[in-house]
Amino acid sequence: MIPVSVIIPTYNRSAFLKRTLEQVLRQAYPSFEVIVVDQTDRHPPEIAKFLASIRARIRYVRTETACGTRAKNLGMNVAHGEVILCLDDDVDLPCDFISTHMRNYASAGVCAVAGRIISSRSRGRPEPKRCGEVTWYGHVISNFYATRRRSVTHGGGGNLSFLRKQALRCGGFDEQFAGSQLREETDFCLRYLEFGDGRMVFEPEAVVFHHAAPVGGCRVSDQAADPLTYANEFYFWLKHCDVRLVPYFVLNLFVRFFILRGRFGAAGYWRTMPRKLLALVQGIRMGMGLYRKSCRGAGSAGRNG
Repeated sequence: MIPVSVIIPTYNRSAFLKRTLEQVLRQAYPSFEVIVVDQTDRHPPEIAKFLASIRARIRYVRTETACGTRAKNLGMNVAHGEVILCLDDDVDLPCDFISTHMRNYASAGVCAVAGRIISSRSRGRPEPKRCGEVTWYGHVISNFYATRRRSVTHGGGGNLSFLRKQALRCGGFDEQFAGSQLREETDFCLRYLEFGDGRMVFEPEAVVFHHAAPVGGCRVSDQAADPLTYANEFYFWLKHCDVRLVPYFVLNLFVRFFILRGRFGAAGYWRTMPRKLLALVQGIRMGMGLYRKSCRGAGSAGRNG
């Protein structure tokens, strides 16, 4: 029986965390540990009491630095399991969830499993044709509400399992992704698959319901006005795509966040445009800085086409 370490980073989502932990601790899989990496400022008394009551059943790591990628790396460093299973702190899951993840590792060549993530927004959506892909020009296709099992190249960070040794060899999660940490799990998955011969599968039966808590975690109220959103995207593209496509990357960011997500023509659209344009320019500069720092620190410039 392969031992599993379930890592749950949490930040200011006390009530959701309690609900998630109660369901994780009811799992039927016979060999797993739960590692809670707690970055919360202060829990309400009833939640603090609950965490104290289950302390013998979990491994509790306290850190003052609120950073999801760092929290997952901290969890991996203290984990005992051969397989790491990362969960968000605001999900519901069935009692056979871990077992469903783990049965995939009996298939030849499987080294990671991306689980299905559903939410209130995914209800009623038609079955997507594509899921868990990254195109050669850097377009990230998620669609993790799909219902068909298939091979993928990335998964959602809130329902993802992988081999601990291979994850450590690839350097774990990149802690330079900041703010909303957009693309950190996609970046991890691409690097992880480079460090092994196995494949990642999407397992729709390993399903969680994501509540998408409006507060806590790395939630950002307005991504289009946040420079770190653009910085993360640009940094990801520079790491994994041909740098000659930079003009396309910039245009893509503008269309996605200003036209598609910005509700072009809506009330107040033009009034907020200067602030968002400034955020775009700042974010691109920050992304370039992150990439240069990454190249200096890891000698990774050769990964570009």
